[in-house]
Amino acid sequence: MSLVAKRLEELDVRLPHQAAPVANYVGFTRVGAWLFISGQLPFGPDGTISPTHVGKLGPHSSIELASEAARLCAINLIAQAQAAVGDLDRIVQVVRLGGSFNVETRFDDLSQAMNGASDLMAAAFGERGRLSAWHISRSTRSSKSRRRSRSVMGANTLAVARPIDPRGLPDTLNRSRKRNERSTRVT
Repeated sequence: MSLVAKRLEELDVRLPHQAAPVANYVGFTRVGAWLFISGQLPFGPDGTISPTHVGKLGPHSSIELASEAARLCAINLIAQAQAAVGDLDRIVQVVRLGGSFNVETRFDDLSQAMNGASDLMAAAFGERGRLSAWHISRSTRSSKSRRRSRSVMGANTLAVARPIDPRGLPDTLNRSRKRNERSTRVT
């Protein structure tokens, strides 16, 4: 069992099958060594979106429910990454994690709500989940920054009446391969 799979099991997280796109796009795209993962919905383990995760966040919305929705979206991001690369231990670094929240007029705790996704990435991928992008490699190169970049914003409208639209950028560059082999970076 891979290290990431073991951590997810310890967290009682079961990855669903990758979610099918709800419009004209794909769940992920690989370009060279990068994997770009489309925004994910907060589907629960049963494959549906709970009514508590539909609609807009407002000044009196629960941070806990918003954070839970972000965590569910992160689980679906990881499921897309697994569909793309197979073994999640191939992900060397989570480079970027971004989320757009569907808000009424204001919701001041967006960064705390986004921690639902950030905390899961850190718990699942360890130091690689704290880096600034999704990066897959067995390289031992050092990095000064051991955190991923992250952006959080509020929007007046998001597709499918969802409360959050996170994005991930994993880097799957495998620098230990021979130079003449193509490496894969997953974002």
